[in-house]
Amino acid sequence: MPIIFVHQFKRPPEVKARVAERLTAVLVEECKVPPEQIEVIFQDLATDGYFKAGKQFAPTASNVIQN
Repeated sequence: MPIIFVHQFKRPPEVKARVAERLTAVLVEECKVPPEQIEVIFQDLATDGYFKAGKQFAPTASNVIQN
């Protein structure tokens, strides 16, 4: 049973649903696994906890939910 962990900045539920559907479709096609056996788990990251080069870095994607 494949389990996919997705660590990302918080996104709207409809975005997560589309991502989960597409990831599931890839595993069904490439690994020949029934979709019922595939799990996708999202781990939301807080935008205020991300640093780049030692400085706080704010993601710029339009669908990231800011804290």
